Amino acid sequence: MRIDSAKIRGYRLLEEADISFNNEGRATVIVGPNNCGKTSFVEIFYKFIESGNLNDFTVDDFSIAQRKKLSESAVEVQKYYKSRGKRNISEENLKKEFIESLPEISLEINFSYQDEDNILPLYRLITSLEEDNNTARLVCRYYVADPEKLFDEYKSYILERNKKDKTLKCDILRFIARRKNTFKIEYAAVEVGFQYYKNTTPARTRYKKIEYSAVENAIKCHFVYAQGRLDDTTRDSMHGISKVFYKYFRSLISEEQIDLNALEGRVNKISDMHDEQYKSSFEDIIDSFKEIGYGESLPTPKVISNIEFENFMDNNLKVVYGDSSGDFSEGYNGLGYSKLIYIILQVALFIENIKNMEPRPGVNIIFIEEPEAHLHPQMQEVFIRYIGQYIEKQFKKIGDNTGVSTHLVVTTHSSHIIAENGFIGIRYFNVMNDNGDKKSVIKDLGIFSKSIKKDTCKFLRKYMELRPCDIFFADKVVLIEGVTERLLMPEMIKKVSAKSQRNGVVRLDKEYVSIIEVGGAHAMRFKELIDFIDIPALIITDIDSSRIVSDRSEKSDKSEKCKPTQDNAFTKNSTLQNLYSDRKEERENYKSAQLYTDTLLSLESEDKVIEGGNIRVSYQIPENVEEPSGRSFEEAFIIANASIIFNQKGTIKSGLTNKLREQKTVQDILKNSYEIAESVSKKADFALDILMLDGWIVPRYIREGLEWLNKA
Repeated sequence: MRIDSAKIRGYRLLEEADISFNNEGRATVIVGPNNCGKTSFVEIFYKFIESGNLNDFTVDDFSIAQRKKLSESAVEVQKYYKSRGKRNISEENLKKEFIESLPEISLEINFSYQDEDNILPLYRLITSLEEDNNTARLVCRYYVADPEKLFDEYKSYILERNKKDKTLKCDILRFIARRKNTFKIEYAAVEVGFQYYKNTTPARTRYKKIEYSAVENAIKCHFVYAQGRLDDTTRDSMHGISKVFYKYFRSLISEEQIDLNALEGRVNKISDMHDEQYKSSFEDIIDSFKEIGYGESLPTPKVISNIEFENFMDNNLKVVYGDSSGDFSEGYNGLGYSKLIYIILQVALFIENIKNMEPRPGVNIIFIEEPEAHLHPQMQEVFIRYIGQYIEKQFKKIGDNTGVSTHLVVTTHSSHIIAENGFIGIRYFNVMNDNGDKKSVIKDLGIFSKSIKKDTCKFLRKYMELRPCDIFFADKVVLIEGVTERLLMPEMIKKVSAKSQRNGVVRLDKEYVSIIEVGGAHAMRFKELIDFIDIPALIITDIDSSRIVSDRSEKSDKSEKCKPTQDNAFTKNSTLQNLYSDRKEERENYKSAQLYTDTLLSLESEDKVIEGGNIRVSYQIPENVEEPSGRSFEEAFIIANASIIFNQKGTIKSGLTNKLREQKTVQDILKNSYEIAESVSKKADFALDILMLDGWIVPRYIREGLEWLNKA
């Protein structure tokens, strides 16, 4: 038994959001930049499934598009009654349009099950018992209880206001917010495939209202939030972990098992008894801490009795950390390990509560919000690797073989968690502009991983395992070749952004730009991912010009580096060859078609925006008509900053020093830029030297690319 997918309609940025759950043994990982709807996705499950409280919703929860539509309809109602019905619409149609504009929030959950599963928890959701239909569909709705009554009340309100002042406007959302009992929450079992529509009465045979108890039987949610209050002080005043340990203990031991009448005069004996009981109760879970990343060298957590006779039941437990030197307070450990323990405890508590439920819910969901908070990268990897295994192991201990399942959903900003979990479970959230209204879009990276070539998928996964890659949290992306660009790119973005601000454009350095070092050959592997998640990206690469040095009698062409402006020079850059494969041509000099650098240098700026308009490529071009074109970043920088470099030779400490001493004028630097750049032996040193130059400028090819990205 499992959840296959969920559909959310009309909730904040989740105007139309469809998400599939990962059912391949790992977590469903929710990623994306800030304010893209990740938290809203978790919250709607809490409000509908865990809480079921009508008051948890407000009019602010409706999507922008719905609120806009309702406001426009309300304005028409105001105009109609201010004109005393003298408008080109009947009151009946006016009422109909108003009702159709009323907002609604819905959560649809699609279940599936196997023939051998115990379907009792889902039986009130199952609308068909056909042999080939092993599905169920739960629909949760928050909507206007009586649309016609709301219209009549709004009409009366408008007419009353018109008597006082016809110029006054009435905010429909404020009007609704002030009224009581406007909305209702409804749960229904709906036939799979049946399309119901808001503000209508669905067919009862295919849309069956159910009680909240049926929802509780079908699905149970638990939420572990990143901002749980934990101790990190020696005062040990909050005892956050101790409180969770105590809750867990109470789920294991009933009050009947504790003899409150025997407390007086026996406090010490009872304390010892509890120490033993705590040790036995928590032995497994404390052992599991180390499985999920708790350091071997750290002192082992111990749970001991903290009995106060006057308040025995509420405060008789605390957590300490002990070794051979003694016991230390809960605040001894830092927030990282405390957070790890807290998460494991919360999960264990949830599982224990499920164990004690009768009947047990058919499907369980554990939502963990940003577990990376306070955890170092290695611990993040270990956590996401083993937390699912831990949950599975604990549910096996329950011994329930009825098909009851548990889904783990993690929201994160951690590239390490993403890398460890793989593409299959990643659901990417981002915000798009839909006719002026912002709304979330969700991309299933599981679908992406199955749609691309295996070697491309393998490369991307391996890259993300080896290098932190924050592409899923960025507003925009810059793909670069090597260490020089990586070191200098933040400063180049600042320089270009400062100029853009003067031109009235939003600064690029105010956005979250992900800088990814991919070399000259691998940018194309990222292109498919960038296209899929639909994020603006700039590829900065080298023109890598070469020429043929073999003759026609040899079996294959042999080449060597050369200046881009040399006759019949061609690019060896595989990214450019792929992007402009249609511009390759055959010339008599070579045995095969090549992409010639004179073709590349002749392209206009708009030709460098790749089909689809989401990606632009930048490669070396002349700074000015009369100046040479660089072959590499180093040469392009030298050409762009020839006079600055000449006047500040003393600040250059890298391998360029000797070559620069030979240059007597700025023109000499321009003339010999290729040779000077070729003398660079340590590119990192070159980049650091640049940072010490005063007033240096960004090479034109990069500047134009960043300006495009600034506006994208």
